[in-house]
This record gives sequence, structure tokens and C-alpha cells, in this order.
Amino acid sequence: MKKGKELLSNYNSYYIISILVILFIISCRTKTDDNKKINQTNGNNIVKNNKDTNKLKNNFIIKIAFAKGGCEGTCPMESYQIDSSLNVFYYGGIYARKKGFYVGRIDKETWDLIVQKVDSFSPNRLQDKYNKGYDDLSMQIVFCYYNKKKSIEGQSHELPQDFKELFYWLDSKLRKVKLTNTNKILDFETTYQHSDRNKR
Repeated sequence: MKKGKELLSNYNSYYIISILVILFIISCRTKTDDNKKINQTNGNNIVKNNKDTNKLKNNFIIKIAFAKGGCEGTCPMESYQIDSSLNVFYYGGIYARKKGFYVGRIDKETWDLIVQKVDSFSPNRLQDKYNKGYDDLSMQIVFCYYNKKKSIEGQSHELPQDFKELFYWLDSKLRKVKLTNTNKILDFETTYQHSDRNKR
């Protein structure tokens, strides 16, 4: 009788232990599956976030250059360039208020204000050239992003009004910057100053 009770007791113990082992294995598998799902989700989010970050970076302006001149009269040949490092370049050619190359600096607030103004202007909606052969003031703005550029140029008579307003707004802002003459030949994204130098 005692042996029967011991066998029954041992059987019950093995049975309980077996159930616990099975439950433990199931819980481990469930956690592993959940971790895989979490890792997959995080991976997808990382890829998505990277794409979003790259998209945002591609739309960040890092440099703006603008130039004017080139008419048959006494239109001043001038070119400005500013960048996200707060550098200012200036070139003055024929009939310009300053002759030669100059450098300067702007503050972060001015740069942020300029970027905000350009973003609201939306350069990509305009065509690249507005040239009809008029003897008029030539104007150009080059917007530089991380991996692309947008250049808009033409004669004042043909250019959209909001383009000219942005151009003269930029010009008025940078005319207030203190500039220092330099002997270095500075590189500009604009092209009008090159034709001026070729004439000289």
C-alpha cells in the first residue's frame, strides 16, 4: 500500500514538473517572438527615420549666392555669397560701390531670418532662366542645398516680382555687413562676376 502511494506521489511530482517545464519553454518562445517583432519594428523605424532625416537634410539650405549687373549701361556688377557657417563673400566689379574681393560675417539670427525668407519663397517652383534678350539689369540667385542647387537668373524685366523682391531684400541685408578687403580670389556659385572679370 505504501509503495502504491509513493509511486502515485512520484508520478504527481513528475507530472507537475513536466507541466512547469512546458510552460517555461512556451514563455521563452513567446518572449523570443516578441523580441523579434520589436527588433523588426525598431529596424523599420530606424530606416524610416534615416529616410526622413535625409529628406530634411536635402532641404536644408547651406549657401545662397546672388549677383547683378551685365547691362549695356552702368549697372553695377556685384556678387554676394553667404553660407551656414555665417561667412559672407563679396565681389565688386565694374560700376560697383566696392572693387575687388571682400569677406565678412553675419550673426546666426540674420542667417536664420534669411533661411526662413527663402523657405517661404520656395525657389523650386520657378524656372531656371528668364532671358528674352532685353538690355536690362541681369540678376541671379543660386540656392545651394546638401545635394542639389537651384539657380534662377534673367533680366529684371522678365523675372517674377517676388524674385526681385527677395533679391533686393537680400541685397539690403548684406549691405549692412562690415566687409574687409582680401587679396584672395573667392569662388562664387553665381556666374555674372566671371564675365565681368573676363572683360577687365
